[in-house]
Amino acid sequence: MTAGLLRHADKSLNPTWDKGGLFYPRNETSTDEYGNWKLVELYTGNAAIAYARLNVTDGQKKMWEKPWSTEHFSAFPYIDGITFASGVDFLRCTWDTDKEAFVLTMRTWDGSRKIVQLQVKNLPAGRYGTYRDGKLVREQDLDDISKTLEMVIEVWNEQYLLPMGSVAYLYPYDQA
Repeated sequence: MTAGLLRHADKSLNPTWDKGGLFYPRNETSTDEYGNWKLVELYTGNAAIAYARLNVTDGQKKMWEKPWSTEHFSAFPYIDGITFASGVDFLRCTWDTDKEAFVLTMRTWDGSRKIVQLQVKNLPAGRYGTYRDGKLVREQDLDDISKTLEMVIEVWNEQYLLPMGSVAYLYPYDQA
């Protein structure tokens, strides 16, 4: 059902890109001459359709029925130090518990190169290697107290340089 609604939005609601963001401009006309829905208010055009694109199968249901607890967030690795003003999108950001690896893929909104500074927090203690394009670029030891890896990353999205944007892999050093 969601796929059909998104197809209609893309065909009939004037999708527009601005500064790297997709939105659907406000339209106060309810329907077109064929009866197709055309009305777009601010919430739908700026948030609701975008949120529908992010939803995974039963994602809302899972979040409602089994919300993550404070314990989950207090121990699970996460990114900090990035704001909207950084001008980058996260295409992928995940902690692989089995491999104890953090994988991060970013790109800039406008195709420019940007330097971003961020922290990966709540990492398990150990020696970490940071890899870019399969090459080790940095090593760092984390103890049980710090659990934070500071990173400075150059981000871009020129497809011929790196097809998915800027990728950083953080592995415990002995697993690389």
